[in-house]
Amino acid sequence: MAGGGLCGCGHPSATGTRRRTDICRRASPTREASEEARRLPYPDAENAIKDACAAVESAAQEASGANGNLEEQFKILTKRGAVAPQIQRVADSLFQLRSAVPGVAHGGRGVPIVGVDEAMLALQLAAALIGYLAAKRRA
Repeated sequence: MAGGGLCGCGHPSATGTRRRTDICRRASPTREASEEARRLPYPDAENAIKDACAAVESAAQEASGANGNLEEQFKILTKRGAVAPQIQRVADSLFQLRSAVPGVAHGGRGVPIVGVDEAMLALQLAAALIGYLAAKRRA
């Protein structure tokens, strides 16, 4: 890795400094999502998923230089050849969890069907996608 080192968030840093990258700065909602998913005795899984998606959306906006929701961002990046279509499907799945599941963001009025396990999965996917976008941006 040219430059070596890690940023303050623990991501590889092209500059070799501990300075946070733009993508890391924009991904701060993942910390909020993690706290919401672990809040006891009543974890807030719905908001954890929403915030995890928001973090990926912000990182994707930083990578693409355009506005739009998570799904739109990954379509732009895929069209440019910056992201493989298979990665776009992973991002789309995360967006579907936020957008279509009752109780999560705009997912409808039904009783939430997500719990801590789904929130933790969303957080892991979000972290992986943000790391992927940061690595692609450095490449």
